[in-house]
Amino acid sequence: RPLPPLLPTMAADAAVPARGTAVRLSGLGKAELNGRTGRVLGQTAAQREQGRVAVLLDPEIGAPAADAQQVSVRASNLELETSRAGSEAPGLDVQENALLQDTERQLQQHTAQLRGAFK
Repeated sequence: RPLPPLLPTMAADAAVPARGTAVRLSGLGKAELNGRTGRVLGQTAAQREQGRVAVLLDPEIGAPAADAQQVSVRASNLELETSRAGSEAPGLDVQENALLQDTERQLQQHTAQLRGAFK
């Protein structure tokens, strides 16, 4: 059985930035995440139903890129990151694209495991 794909975010949907868009988190209950920046990965069907979006956070300053953290947040808790405006997915460097693809694959595997656990 194939893994469920991430649904592409709709650029026309103003509430959900397109995949690869640089964003800043705000208004979260986990205060330590407020102000963190990252890139939109997309949404699974379940995330779309819940109004949530997968975001790959930028690693903390001085931390290796492999330490990047993925979070699922409400679209209303995202602000466009203006200091990196215009650097959507087509402008990502090779390492960032590889990291996004790896994280997307991990998200798909995790979703499949969760679906299997609830059958």
